[in-house]
Amino acid sequence: MLMGAGTLLMDMFSGIQVSAFDTLCFASACGLLGSFLDSLLGATLQATYYDPDKKLIHCCSDKIVSNNRMVDHLYGWNVLSNAQVNLVSVFITTLVGGFYL
Repeated sequence: MLMGAGTLLMDMFSGIQVSAFDTLCFASACGLLGSFLDSLLGATLQATYYDPDKKLIHCCSDKIVSNNRMVDHLYGWNVLSNAQVNLVSVFITTLVGGFYL
């Protein structure tokens, strides 16, 4: 909602005639889509490991942490890092939002 309000303010200052409701709905829909994609990609294409000794969850690409201890694989494939998941979700959201315009 905050992003939609910011977009609305930028549109108001640019002098372009826009509908406030359409702008808020579009920005909110893009934000929701981006958040959903980020969660979906992170849960499936980003591996998550659990260290039972430290009781910590690791999202690293290495299955072995300090002192050569093995960690348990919880879920996800080790395809993308967190930064790559963010990049892909932003890219897809931008494409979908751009085609809508």
